[in-house]
Amino acid sequence: MDDDRLPVRADFQHGFLVEHTTQKFVNVGNRHLQGLGIWSCRVRGESYYRGEIWPGRAVTLVREPDNPNDSNAIAILDAQGEKLGYWNKGMAPALAKLLDAGEPIEAVALDRKPPKVIAGHPDVMRQLR
Repeated sequence: MDDDRLPVRADFQHGFLVEHTTQKFVNVGNRHLQGLGIWSCRVRGESYYRGEIWPGRAVTLVREPDNPNDSNAIAILDAQGEKLGYWNKGMAPALAKLLDAGEPIEAVALDRKPPKVIAGHPDVMRQLR
């Protein structure tokens, strides 16, 4: 395997990450993905918001440091700016630090039901596709 090639690929049509040499599915919430520069989660609170999530479409991550429930809160918005929900609270701190530091992070919806999102540096996201 080339050093610059990720061992996983996103399957946007079926909502999975797939390890390409074994074709085994990778759990979206797997914390080991962070070592590859991939942050992923199941969207939380989606039933409270009107935004629509579509696999393969870009979403926007917006930090909410003043959120009374979580100082690491990351809102997830659809292309029209409608809130979809929030990044999983347990997975948010590491990603929040990157966003606060101004790192370029792209995010894409992976699945609709349940809603899942993956994020990473633009180079990483290109390789996932």
